Amino acid sequence: MNIIPAFIPAESGDLFSVCYKPTTVVGHILYVPPFAEEMNKSRHMITRQACALAEAGWQVLVFDFHGCGDSQGLLEEADLSLWRSNLLAAYHHLTQGDTQLPVMLWGLRLGVPIAVDWMVKHPECPVARLLAWQPVTSGKQFMQQFLRLRLAASMVRSDSPRQTVQQLKEIITKEGVLEVAGYNLPASLLNDLEGLDLSALIPSAEMMVGWIDVVRDEQAGAAPATRKVVDIWRKQAIDIDLQTMVCEPFWATQELVDVPDIVALSLQWVSRVKEQAVV
Repeated sequence: MNIIPAFIPAESGDLFSVCYKPTTVVGHILYVPPFAEEMNKSRHMITRQACALAEAGWQVLVFDFHGCGDSQGLLEEADLSLWRSNLLAAYHHLTQGDTQLPVMLWGLRLGVPIAVDWMVKHPECPVARLLAWQPVTSGKQFMQQFLRLRLAASMVRSDSPRQTVQQLKEIITKEGVLEVAGYNLPASLLNDLEGLDLSALIPSAEMMVGWIDVVRDEQAGAAPATRKVVDIWRKQAIDIDLQTMVCEPFWATQELVDVPDIVALSLQWVSRVKEQAVV
């Protein structure tokens, strides 16, 4: 396996990427990252999973969106349209025009609805599989929680006026950008991400989905929001393998934690759908 860092040319500026390339390639996997600090805290697990997939023969591309990580540009310049074009550039960089081998998208958290949105917008780019780690089902709810980080920070300062999420939205609408937890969030990106809803974003009927939800204990089932989306998708004849597992939410923990079980579970699903494709 070779690990190849590279910058992907894109209209908005070069995108930093790392390609995990096996000796013999059985298929392509494009990773779609989560948002803000969740991207940074999950990098070690993404690297671990990418290496495991590459050892199994899959060529994996991990990249940063415009204004994120080591890619060029500023976050305040970004919107979902720009990130869609980033995904398209990454897709072509990974596949190099190869339409013979299967292509899979792999997303974590907000990366899942971003991936599904992109697939719906780009049906000309064949994608037959989706590996979804703890998907954010509602972009609106997620972004409201993100804005609350700003509220929590202001509460520890006695000189800061108390605000609400609605007031923060009014500020970002007026000023165009709002600093939240060290990130300059633009109004355009906030509005776009709030519009992502997996109950309304429906993949193609040929799609096979491996969905992994992290739960607090073995008796807990998938969250109601997850079950709602899964039911809607299954009614559209989408093949979903929903699995739950007990582990630390590594994308949100204070200290970095390793979760080898999610790597093993993902490899099992990827291997299984590969065998079914061969049959």
